[in-house]
Parts: sequence; C-alpha cells; structure tokens
Amino acid sequence: MPPITYLIVVIYDIANNRRRNRLARALLAYGRRVQKSAFECRLSDSQLRQMLLRISPLIHPREDSLRIYQIAGEPSVYCFGITEFTEEPDFFIAD
Repeated sequence: MPPITYLIVVIYDIANNRRRNRLARALLAYGRRVQKSAFECRLSDSQLRQMLLRISPLIHPREDSLRIYQIAGEPSVYCFGITEFTEEPDFFIAD
C-alpha cells in the first residue's frame, strides 16, 4: 500500500535574493511553483520531514518568513523566521 500523501502549500517572503533562489530550487524537488513565492506539494509524512530538514537552514530567522500549510489530513501549520501565528481556530477551504 503506497504511503498517504497530503497537499502542502508553502509560501515565503525571503529578503535576500540568493537565499530566495536557493529556497525555490530546493522546493522544486518537492512540488511545483504556482506563484512567485508559493509552491504546492503532494508529500508523505517522511517527505514532509525531509523537506523541512532541507529548507529550514535556508531561512534567516530575523529577516525571512516561511509558512507551510498542510491542507489535507490533519491540518497543520509550520512557521520559520519572522512569524506571527494567527490564533484563528476556525477556517475553511473553498473548493
């Protein structure tokens, strides 16, 4: 039985061109670019962990912002760098 995959959305605001380009190249290994600073990925749990380990060192914690939303399955949000997590417990996904 193949592993369960989840829809993951990655968005970012990276201050430095070199870091931004490195992050985009790394993300291409996991999904497809849908906007300049947004990627959609279909990942298993192990692929998500692998991606997090690969991209988290590319983020400058005081200059950059990276958010990863796990849409399908148990919704999750991962934040790196400059973050202000919104504590909105209610949300919906429009089809």
